[in-house]
Formats: sequence, structure tokens, C-alpha cells
Amino acid sequence: MVLLFWGTLFAARAGADAAASRFFGSWFVWVLRIVPLPALKTVSVILSVNLISAIIFRIPRKLSSIGLYVIHGSLLFLIAGSFAGGAFRTVSDAYVLSGDGAQGKNEFHEVLEPGRFEFELADTISRPVNSFTADSFALGAYSVIVDQFCENAEFDLVEDPGEELPKNRIGFPAKMTCVTPGDEPRPGALLRVRHSGWNEEERVLLSAMDQSPFTLAGGETLRLSMRRHRLPFSVEVLAVDSLGADVRINEHGENYRQRIALNAPLKRAPYAVYFSGVSPVGMDVLLVHFSVRQDAFAFVPYVFSVLLFAGLLLHFGVALFRKVRR
Repeated sequence: MVLLFWGTLFAARAGADAAASRFFGSWFVWVLRIVPLPALKTVSVILSVNLISAIIFRIPRKLSSIGLYVIHGSLLFLIAGSFAGGAFRTVSDAYVLSGDGAQGKNEFHEVLEPGRFEFELADTISRPVNSFTADSFALGAYSVIVDQFCENAEFDLVEDPGEELPKNRIGFPAKMTCVTPGDEPRPGALLRVRHSGWNEEERVLLSAMDQSPFTLAGGETLRLSMRRHRLPFSVEVLAVDSLGADVRINEHGENYRQRIALNAPLKRAPYAVYFSGVSPVGMDVLLVHFSVRQDAFAFVPYVFSVLLFAGLLLHFGVALFRKVRR
């Protein structure tokens, strides 16, 4: 009760995402930074032990107790499903512009996956980055050898190099240095790229922080960027305020309007689109941030509700039947 009360008050002040991370998605909440208070994950494990012990030692093993078994089993199913959903749930970001100067940039159908990156050729063919290590692979008509891969990279331009250095996206020789990773990865890669049709090899430096891609000798573009995921629908922002956005959803050739507010997400299984905030970026232009969650276990609360309701019906139905017989 203390956890729920405190977490709800914190959500009203700091937002639902911050409260979910601190109180409901962690093992402990630190009070005054020195006293640990069990958070929802710890409470859930303790509750599971309690439920399993009740099933084994406390509930009578007879047919009339089937409702109690279903009720306890539904609670265990909810807890297990919550842990599985937390382990496999993905949270992605989407950014669009809104305002008079944002024509054509107020719609998204792809989302960015924070902390996950890919090499992308000509904005069409991509290869996911699974680890920050040397690698080799084929990307379209190109063979790519990754000589060096930094999870956090710094680049220095060299005006008069004494050796042949790779070039960055604007064609200048540069050096890459791996530094200690920060809160968010800023990866960089040193590549050797060769087209299958000619023997010329290019040494290329890529940074995930570059806004523009590297243009290869063959004319194709190559970039190291945050991994993108295409949605089965698109979201067009019509109007926005501090509490939410009025949008038009385009799905399978049909479109309809809806409001996505702070606590009223757009739900299209297995996706849920949340409004995360808005900030000014220029004259009459606003940057709108959405959070898109993909949860393969979104069905768990609904199945839990059905099981719990069935267990209550069985339990009280059996009790009523026995009372009528007496």
C-alpha cells in the first residue's frame, strides 16, 4: 500500500514513465538514498512465494477448492506474465514536427530503437549491429570489413596527415579514438568497403551522430544509425498541446482521427503509442516526442481477468451450492 500510494503521488509530479521506472520496474526504492524499500519486483516475488505456499500447504486438496486454485493460479499467471513482458518488451522513440513550418514532417511510420544500431546502405538495405567488435559482412553489392568499432567514439580531423587516413562523411582525413562509454552510446566504426564490380577499396569512418550519410565512390550512401522499425500504420500529427496530440491514423488504406494524451495511448496490438512531450525548436515549430512500446505479452491482463472471474464464480458458486444443499 505504501508503494502504490507513494508511486502514484510521484507519477503525478514527475510523470508516469519516471514512476514506473523507480517504483514499479525496479527491485528497490532508496529512501533518502540509504534505506531500501522493496519495489514492485521484490513485492511480486514475495507474493509468488506466498501464493505457491498457499497452494501447497493451505488450500484443501478437494474438488470444492477448485475455485481457490484458479484464483491463486491467475495471480501467479499475472506475475509471471508481467516479468516475461518486462523482459521482452521493446520501447522505441518517434519524433515529428508540428506547426506552420512543419509541412511534410508531421507524420511517422518508423520508430527508432534506442541503444540499437545498424549499418544502412542507400536507405534500403541494412545490417543490425549485434556487438561492438570487428566483423565482416556483405551489404548489397559491397563487401564490408569492420577494422575497429567503438561503443563511444571521438573523431579528430587531421589537416596534414603523414599517413593515409580514412575519410569522414565530408571527405576529410580523420582519426577515431575509443573513449569510456557514457550514459548513451555514441558509436563509431572504421570500415574497409569494396564494391563487387571493381577493386577499389575505400576506408571509411562512420559515426552514429552524423546527420548526413557517407557517399561511397559508387554513389550509394552508407550510414551508421539507430535501428529503425516500420510500423503497420502511420501517425500524422494535426495539432498538439502540453497534454497530448490530435492525430490522424492511417492504416490499411483507411484513416481516422484520435487523440493521444499522456494517459490515453493509441493501442494497436502489439503496439501502444504514448505521447511523451513537446518542446519548441524554432519559429512556430514544435518537436513532438512519442514513445512506442511493443509488448508480445499485452494479453496477460485480459487472460488474468478471465481466470480470476472464473475462479470467483467457481468458488462462490460451490459455496452457494453447498449452502443450498444444507
